[in-house]
Amino acid sequence: MPVGQAAANLEQLSYAAVSGMLRGVRDRLQGSAPASPTSQALPYSPVDFDQSFASLGYAANQGDNNPLMPLKAPAARIVAGPTGPTWAVWSEGFGDWERRTPLNAADIGRTQTSSGVHTGIDGTWQGVLNRGDYLLVGVLGDWMRTNVSFAGTSQGFQLEGPGVGLYSMYLLGNFSADMTAKADFLSLAENFAGFAPDATSNVTNAGVSANIQYKNLIGHTGFAEPTMGFSFTRTMFGDNAAALGLTDGSTLRLQSGLRFGNTFDFNGVSVEPTLALLVYSNVVAEGTSLPTTPIPIPLSPTDRGLVRGEVDPELNVDFNNGYSAYFRSVVRFGSELFGATAKVGLRKTF
Repeated sequence: MPVGQAAANLEQLSYAAVSGMLRGVRDRLQGSAPASPTSQALPYSPVDFDQSFASLGYAANQGDNNPLMPLKAPAARIVAGPTGPTWAVWSEGFGDWERRTPLNAADIGRTQTSSGVHTGIDGTWQGVLNRGDYLLVGVLGDWMRTNVSFAGTSQGFQLEGPGVGLYSMYLLGNFSADMTAKADFLSLAENFAGFAPDATSNVTNAGVSANIQYKNLIGHTGFAEPTMGFSFTRTMFGDNAAALGLTDGSTLRLQSGLRFGNTFDFNGVSVEPTLALLVYSNVVAEGTSLPTTPIPIPLSPTDRGLVRGEVDPELNVDFNNGYSAYFRSVVRFGSELFGATAKVGLRKTF
């Protein structure tokens, strides 16, 4: 029974929800012309210096001709502290469908249908390490549910429960990096349609995801943004896991790709369509079975090393009054896998 794989997929949907929301925030902060990553010195006002020179008996407009004062005093740097925070709240609802066909003789075909809601609150500070940078830190909670049906049968199982997490993003000029740490507390309910006793168990997901990006401008409002990142999930089962043929497992995914976008203004509303093209692979995908059971039950039929693709079209809408919305879809494909996600989100900045 591929419970571990289904749980890891649910956690992956959470990572995608947060990183997708942060993409829209990043585009608004960086704008069409991201700030220079170098700090800018703020000199004192020339008027202030001229007034000081005048108090010594020199006219402000004669300083350059005075042989005793060939140069004005050097400009002084003003190091400003962080400003903020600017607070925001957001929420997203999603639906996901995925079909897997058997990878090997020990695997079983199945369909996984998932849904959920994510909600978060975050603050953004400017000038934390550099005058032109931004730091965003937030917390989130969610409720997710997934149903897995085995091909050709009425059997399957359900995972459902809440999750909590922390997320952050750092921007410096065209560069950005984000990270999400999260835990899910799920309940497993089996449904063997009378062919075997149904059972329940607790399932805990814990993991972290991180990405880095660099935005390259195209014209005045377009961009191309290479990205790369990873996600790690550890799935842990309750005390009765051994009796159900389940053991803990880990999944480590690496991904990279390129995102394109452009911004248009319509009656004071900013509209940004984007398209991301990604490739990913689970470099760690633990799959185990218990040989003591009458039939070995795979926890996570391993898809380790298989390279798969993802296409992510998005539409971000900024109403320029503190409200913004996004509409996103995801199509995943590869060896023995096809899936699609639809999501809609709303963010309010105060």
